[in-house]
This record gives sequence, structure tokens and C-alpha cells, in this order.
Amino acid sequence: AYEIPKRDWSSDVCSSDLPGPPGASLRYATVVVAAADSLHPEDADVQCDGINDGAIISQIYADAEGPIRVLLMEGTFHLSDTEEGQIYIPSDYDGHVLEGQGPSTRLICDWSGPTASLAAILVASYYGQVLNLTMEGVEPDEVDWDDIFQYGSFIWLDQDFCNIRGCSFVGWCGNVATVLYYNHSTLTNCHFDLACLQAVWIDYYYCSVSGNTFNLHFHYEAEYDESCAIYKGEGDGCAITGNTIDGQYDGAAAGIIVDNYYNAVVGNTIGGYFTTAAIWILGDENTVCSNNFADAYADIKILDDGRDRKSTRLNSSHVSESRMPSSA
Repeated sequence: AYEIPKRDWSSDVCSSDLPGPPGASLRYATVVVAAADSLHPEDADVQCDGINDGAIISQIYADAEGPIRVLLMEGTFHLSDTEEGQIYIPSDYDGHVLEGQGPSTRLICDWSGPTASLAAILVASYYGQVLNLTMEGVEPDEVDWDDIFQYGSFIWLDQDFCNIRGCSFVGWCGNVATVLYYNHSTLTNCHFDLACLQAVWIDYYYCSVSGNTFNLHFHYEAEYDESCAIYKGEGDGCAITGNTIDGQYDGAAAGIIVDNYYNAVVGNTIGGYFTTAAIWILGDENTVCSNNFADAYADIKILDDGRDRKSTRLNSSHVSESRMPSSA
């Protein structure tokens, strides 16, 4: 049992680090939440029980009377990718925030239950933010490799102008670790050290993935031909910049896959063995430049299926052993 304290929702925190709609000055009520094993739960407004943590945190947002900042204390919170076990950040108000203390705030994600490919954290609030969390996925005792997409994701951004920043993702994720599903969403300064199919999936317009590090083990057992660190699907005008991709790849298709138009892949460092290419471009009018490839297995591939290859601009990408970009 728990009780959410009465708050003055009109004033508490007002910070330029928590941006809302352009021209708006949002004021945030902060609700401090303790884990079952936090050292000083008496300092929190709400304490989780280590069983229904997702439901408890979701209820805080459901009861809010304005945009709020939920601040998780140090400790271990338990989530799952089911409707009952996930954290749901609703669309009632713009600019909701979920924030942790960095490595000391651990969210354990259980993928073993029946799911509908849900996420442990689902953000439906415009300008929603997820900051400074460490999320750890637990591998099921038995993995159904023939239906790998039944397993959920860590975070799904389901609205415009959302942001994931300063988070770490470790352990095991059967599906895609993070999903940027709407316009102008960003993923910055995050670290991925896990087994997955894809670490980042971008599926809308004008998103940005920058300054992240990836140390990945891919699920070769699933025989998935588009396994990669960053997958750019539907939507144009996205930027994939300044990321470092390295690790044990187990025959992944590519480091970065771009399957649409007018995107920029710039200033990334990529190392490892890939079955197709380090950067695999399947759309037109993309810019690929100033990337650094760390070993001889890295390369750039432009899919030639009747598209105008010249419309994709390649400029000064360094390939070790003087290997030049190749086309299919």
C-alpha cells in the first residue's frame, strides 16, 4: 500500500534543463520515489515495494495535476514489459520527466512474462524525458528464437519532442532496446552494453541519435538480417552523429542501417565484423561523411536496386587499409 502526497502542482521545480513547448515556462512538481532497498526511504514521498514498482510509479503520473518530475532515489526498481509491470508516462500533460541518480538507480526489466511487445517504460507525453537511469534486462530461462519480437523494449518514445539522455542499458533485450517513434525525438549520451537485435530504432522525422556508445552482442540465433546498433526506418531528416560502435558483433548485418531519405550519418566511429557493411544505406539523398572505421571489416554499402546511387553523398569517411566504399 502507498499514498501519493498532496502537492502544490503549480510550483516546485522550474528548470531550463526540463524543456517544455517553445515559449512555455513549465513549473514542475517533484515527487521523490524510493525503491524497496533505498537507504533512506523516509526521505521519499512514495516508496515502491519491489513487486509492483511499475504500477506504483505510473499511478503518480496518473494522479498528477500538471507536468511532474518523478525522481527515483538510489536502489533497485523492478519492471516488466507487461501493461501491469511497465512505467506509463501519459499524455495528459506536456513535459513529464522520469529521472534517476545514474548508476545507483537500477531498473531491472523482466522479459519472461507474456507480452505484446510492450516497453518497460512507455512515454506518451509531449516533451517527455527519461534521464540518468540504468536499465538491466534479464534473459528468460528459455528464449523462443522463432518469435524474438514477442519480447519488449526498454524505452519506447511514443510522442513528439521526447528525449532519452544519460541512461545506461545493460544485460539482455530480445527486441529493440530503445524506440524513437515520433518526430524530433533525441537519444544522447547513453551507453549500451547488452545483447539485442537492435539497440536503437528510429521510425519518424527529424530525430537525433548522438554521442552514444555501443558495446553489443547480437542475437545470431534469431537469424535476423537487419541486426545493427542503429536502425533508421520510416521518416526523413534524421541525424546520426558522434556515436561509437564497438564490441562482439557475432555477425550482425551492420553498425548503422539507413532505410529512408535526407538523413545524415556523420562523425561516427565504428569497429567490428559485419555481414553486410559498417554503414548500410538503402535510401536516397543521404549524407555520409567524416566517419571513422576502426578495422578492415568496416565498409560502406549503397543498395543498388534502381535508385540513383549518386544522390547519396559520401565524403571523407576513413576506411582502414585504404578500403574504398563499395556498392552492391
